[in-house]
Amino acid sequence: MTAVVGVHGVGNDRSHQTGHAGEVMAMASTMLGGHPVAVTAGIDCTVRVWDLGTGAPVGRPAFLPESGRAIQITGTGDILVGFGWDVAVLRCPLDTRSAL
Repeated sequence: MTAVVGVHGVGNDRSHQTGHAGEVMAMASTMLGGHPVAVTAGIDCTVRVWDLGTGAPVGRPAFLPESGRAIQITGTGDILVGFGWDVAVLRCPLDTRSAL
């Protein structure tokens, strides 16, 4: 099964992007370079960033040892992801649209 991130109300009929191989377990949103993005964690042990204007992925996914269950984005742009009994801090310069 492949999860599809839908961007409702923006873009066109192709505003859905195939991404996670399974369920999306957590999601958060923020601004990235002046554009709204969603950060998702899937049961497939990946964390992905999506451009909400186009529905396209931003960069490559980050991989976790277990499925992400919670996401929080800090004021400095770090992404906190809870998985299992642990928390990962993904440090990436979100304002420069760099990949995770």
